[in-house]
Amino acid sequence: MIVGINTGAWGISAARDVRTAFRFIRWDASLSESLRDYTSRGLKADVVMSNPYTTRGVTALADESWGARAVGWYQTNCHGSTSACPVIEVLNEPYASAFWGNNANSQANAVAYGKLVESTYDSFHARYGPKSPKILASTVGAGCPNGSGPSCTTKWWSWLIAGVPDIRKYYDGVVIHPYGGGCDTSAWLSASGNRNAVTSAYVVTGKPVWVTEIGWPTATRVESCNVDSRQWAERQQARNIYNFVTWARSTGYVAAVLYFGYRDYGPDSWYGLERWGERDATLNGSKKLGWYALADAAEGRPCTVC
Repeated sequence: MIVGINTGAWGISAARDVRTAFRFIRWDASLSESLRDYTSRGLKADVVMSNPYTTRGVTALADESWGARAVGWYQTNCHGSTSACPVIEVLNEPYASAFWGNNANSQANAVAYGKLVESTYDSFHARYGPKSPKILASTVGAGCPNGSGPSCTTKWWSWLIAGVPDIRKYYDGVVIHPYGGGCDTSAWLSASGNRNAVTSAYVVTGKPVWVTEIGWPTATRVESCNVDSRQWAERQQARNIYNFVTWARSTGYVAAVLYFGYRDYGPDSWYGLERWGERDATLNGSKKLGWYALADAAEGRPCTVC
């Protein structure tokens, strides 16, 4: 099972840093920095093809031209090679209003997304054939709260499968972001991550599951929860990370866990494994215990910091 990290736009120094512990990253193609800063150092990437984000929704994207542009981007930035970019992810959270507008989680948007996945798969396979990267898709969306059971089916999936009945032919893995849940979720479930959502994604689609985001923030002095998670002490964060990766590996159907993220970027977003934005600036860039827990989990070692 692949274990890696969402990197964000932190430059060459971050690429060097990440390479000391990990071999796989998640990279959003909308970032202005160069992916080659990472791939030239031997890191492999899950490239999230999300640009352009638009509040008009997935329905605003011309699916055939978008797929062709994605292939062009891949050829330019990955040299058309799966050795650098073995995985392409079709949009980031296409059901989320924060990225795709108020009607993101709608039947029209779900069907448009299914057609976009189909055209993207066809575009890559027309260009690269059996050497095409794996195509990942968010076909189950969100909507199975933590504790809902392993056979939960979302409206997003129902809409998508009704509009594109043969969608399973057009992607190689299902994407899920199983954050544990905030104050309306028990501490135990929040610490565990939404494992039922992971299981239901596999049960519903029959595809390998790619957990391309999951995280536990550490802004305990700012708030007790945010919308996606409770806040955790740094040792608790480390323990949660290690336990989730260990569980995911044991399932046999989780293909990857890519932690979110590399570095903190705001009080409500201290998910990072490096500190940033601290009142004591000397702490900026220093490692949290979670960095070492994820590195241990990636190598299948006992946790040294839990």
